[in-house]
Amino acid sequence: SSSYKISTTNPVLNGLEVEIDGDVNLSDNLFLGSGKKIGIGVSNPTHAMEIMGGALTYQKLFHTTSGTGEKDGLLIGIKEFKNIAYLWNYENGPIYIATNNIARMTINSNGDVGIGTSSPDAKLDVDGSTKLGASGIIFSEIREFTGTTGTGHSKEVSYPTGYTYTNTRVLSLEVNYAGAMWCSMGQHVGTSSSEYKVSCTLKSSAIIIYYPDDSTMHNKPFRMVLMKVE
Repeated sequence: SSSYKISTTNPVLNGLEVEIDGDVNLSDNLFLGSGKKIGIGVSNPTHAMEIMGGALTYQKLFHTTSGTGEKDGLLIGIKEFKNIAYLWNYENGPIYIATNNIARMTINSNGDVGIGTSSPDAKLDVDGSTKLGASGIIFSEIREFTGTTGTGHSKEVSYPTGYTYTNTRVLSLEVNYAGAMWCSMGQHVGTSSSEYKVSCTLKSSAIIIYYPDDSTMHNKPFRMVLMKVE
């Protein structure tokens, strides 16, 4: 036959110890197993704790200032309809997902998601390497790089910090024309006799930006979008 006793284990913390000899049903809904297993709505739990609440099974966690209403605290649950799972923070605060005692993913109260950062600045903010697609290249940053052209047909500029001619990929390059429009790579405007089009070369020491040797493109803004690959 099964038996159990309840005793105080730590008077300071008001803890309780439940000693079980065999399996015990305390009620129709609570089952204490001899293998240190608890079932709520489950009569034969196979894990440390199992909860079965029917078509809708939720757990709510509260703290001292969160309140205990329907829209307070943290809800964890699963819904039979379409097998929907919930991790729902009713409070105006973030959710952290961590491993090895380090936050790896953050969802801020405004919905911004950070991976590798706890302070995301966009709907998805990744601080670290990224790969898109099974055959995609691994990259760690995409940034805009700006400056001003010179006279003549080219301007040499230094790489941004961390960029080199081996890890830099140029996604776009535009040079302003006469303050009225942006000319992208391959375009040729201005003096018809100019042999240069908007383009660039990646040297080991610097980036060279080419443009038509025309006053409409001298000392004008340029902008590039660069990717840093791993």
